[in-house]
Amino acid sequence: MREFATSADVISQLREGWQAVLTGVLDAAHARRASTPS
Repeated sequence: MREFATSADVISQLREGWQAVLTGVLDAAHARRASTPS
C-alpha cells in the first residue's frame, strides 16, 4: 500500500507539473499570436 501511495503522489505531482508547463506554453503561444498582426 505504501508503494501505491507514493506512486500516486508522484503521479499527482507530475500531473500538476505538466499542467503548469502546458498553461505556460499556451499563454506564450497566445501572447505571440496576439502580438503578431494577422
